[in-house]
Amino acid sequence: MNRLSNLFKKSIASEVQTKLSLSNPFAVPKLSKIVVSAGCGKYLKEQNKIDFVFEQIMKITGQLPVRAIAKKSVAGFSVREGMVSGVHVTLRKDAMYNFVDRLVYLALPRVRDFHGMSLNAFDGNGNYNLGIRDHTIFFESDDAFSFGLNIAIITSATTDKECKALLEGLLFPFRERVQNV
Repeated sequence: MNRLSNLFKKSIASEVQTKLSLSNPFAVPKLSKIVVSAGCGKYLKEQNKIDFVFEQIMKITGQLPVRAIAKKSVAGFSVREGMVSGVHVTLRKDAMYNFVDRLVYLALPRVRDFHGMSLNAFDGNGNYNLGIRDHTIFFESDDAFSFGLNIAIITSATTDKECKALLEGLLFPFRERVQNV
């Protein structure tokens, strides 16, 4: 078992339960899955760059990603049917907790001018989306060229309040809201 999943089961779940004043321990929100994706729209004509993005996401997540294939041609974006338009991977169970551990404790502190994660990135259904401009914040990555990542954190929470309590319990660094004086 992973360090973070053990910590969640032993102490974080009970802290979130008391914070949300839930009577049933099975009602405590949990992480369901994490989807890490990168769009390859600007590299459509360069197969070596798409392969580089594929390899980097594989190194970062420790899991084989999937190439997203365009189903329709879109002339305005120079996309033809069958072209690779992105790369994504879905993490669950121990791989998910390993990724969250490395993201919170190793990668996010390396972000330049990092002031915390935005409180506006909740989707209203208990999920959180984190955009990263440069993939090189992860130690596993190479820096031949940089590309951005989207990290979708899917939880069993039904509201943003529950999701925020869960992510704060997992020590995600959120930005403080500034009060207008």
